[in-house]
Amino acid sequence: GIALFTFPLTIGLAALAKPFVLSVYGDKWVPSIVLIKILAIVASIQSVAVTISNIFIAKGRTDIHFKWKLFSSLLIALSFIIGIHWGVIGLTLLYAITMVPLSFVGFVIAFKLIKLNYLNFFRELAPYAISSALMYTSIWLTIFWLEKQNYSMNIILITGTLLGTLTYTVLILLWKPRGLTDFIQLIPESRFKNAIIFFITLFHG
Repeated sequence: GIALFTFPLTIGLAALAKPFVLSVYGDKWVPSIVLIKILAIVASIQSVAVTISNIFIAKGRTDIHFKWKLFSSLLIALSFIIGIHWGVIGLTLLYAITMVPLSFVGFVIAFKLIKLNYLNFFRELAPYAISSALMYTSIWLTIFWLEKQNYSMNIILITGTLLGTLTYTVLILLWKPRGLTDFIQLIPESRFKNAIIFFITLFHG
């Protein structure tokens, strides 16, 4: 359920990195745009990967968890040592290249302990991943068009944020994944909860 929020936030940041940096920090920080994009995408995966620790603890196999974390840390340290030779961008890119496959291997190891088919797990993530990807596309197209029209970065940032939020919200309401219904159940009775239920009913009849 955590991906319901972390995926759009991180992928949205990646999509809005350019107008965000130029609006808030100015031209001198342009080199950081690519770093934000890379780290934001890695963060989306890590936001889910960190939860596997609970599986090792619940199954009483912290020994496996310790060995895996030790091995992962050594590989990450090695990626830093190698990547630093190509500067900050090289370091960040190699870190991402290392972290992504490590995260997926971590999933496989943890899921074997509870005999969970990892393909089913990724199917659960599909609504958030696909909706976030479509959101990213809508933001990218918006930024591309507004830049062609010579709009200011402030306008582009605000427009991209609003459109991205609307796109993701509509897609999730249409998809109605289990994470959304779990989230609604956690909300106390309020106008906000009633509004969410109303829109879900509106989309699904």
